Amino acid sequence: MTEEKYAEFKAYVEALCFWDEASIGIDSSHWHLCPRMFILQFRKNGWLSKAELAKVYPDKLIPKMSGQTPEQLREQYRLHLNKVARKYLYNTPVKLSHFYGQGAVESGLLTKMVEQSQKQDYVNKKGLGIEPKSLVSEKVLGHWYGATPSEQDLYYSKEKYNSKGIRITGSYSWLNGNCGDVDAQKFRGRGFKQLTGRSNYAAYWVYRGYLKKSQFDDGWWNDHAYKSKDAKAMKKRPAPIDDPQRISIDDYNCIYAGGFYLAFERPKSLKIMGQRGPDAVRLITLAINGGEIGLPDRKAHTARIEKILLE
Repeated sequence: MTEEKYAEFKAYVEALCFWDEASIGIDSSHWHLCPRMFILQFRKNGWLSKAELAKVYPDKLIPKMSGQTPEQLREQYRLHLNKVARKYLYNTPVKLSHFYGQGAVESGLLTKMVEQSQKQDYVNKKGLGIEPKSLVSEKVLGHWYGATPSEQDLYYSKEKYNSKGIRITGSYSWLNGNCGDVDAQKFRGRGFKQLTGRSNYAAYWVYRGYLKKSQFDDGWWNDHAYKSKDAKAMKKRPAPIDDPQRISIDDYNCIYAGGFYLAFERPKSLKIMGQRGPDAVRLITLAINGGEIGLPDRKAHTARIEKILLE
């Protein structure tokens, strides 16, 4: 900087310094904020920048998507991820590492906000690859996948196996408040934490004001006829939800539903989220899906992200 430019800069700075002339009793000796301490304090809010989220979900790990780059995908959800993390007080590097680590597996690093299905060989009990129709955006369909007879997908209502013949899980038909095969597909996993089942959807719908508690009978899954798998004989009214795709077609809902599920449906997981290590990851995994599906990947992502956020 030349002497002339420096003189201009000095004059500009002095013009901003009003302390000596102030008539409000401010002593000429006053405190200045240390920039490094300001940055250190500001980082505690857990708000991830564009560059920081790129480290958490890097290009090399994100599955390729047609028509959208990894950067575009991250920016699609970044604001919502930050808002939800702040809303539910995932406000430490350790809590955030669990939030993003579990979400990495549940959502396929943001690429799968709906539960995809696999074609199944039910004779040999073996998966035959992804069913393309299950990946079509419900925003494009204009309705939930399965609302028309041509979209009926048995994957959700039968036992599920991977390509190696290993059982993934059983039918969703009479689970989590689902009343039969239609519900098994209608209330498939959606969102950042794959909210699944009619009862979980009902809780979220009430929370968001989409549904009133007076419109259904809480605990309908305890009805004697429900346990007998006879929906027509049930006396308790299940929650009436005609638009489960509200989660998948709205970017904010995709993330919000995940934060809600952890905080309200699995509140014990919030305490565990403050703990470090593989045991904590396992307990949170059990809380989310009732099993240990994808546990090695969940541990790896959580440890990787924790290291990044603690830098």
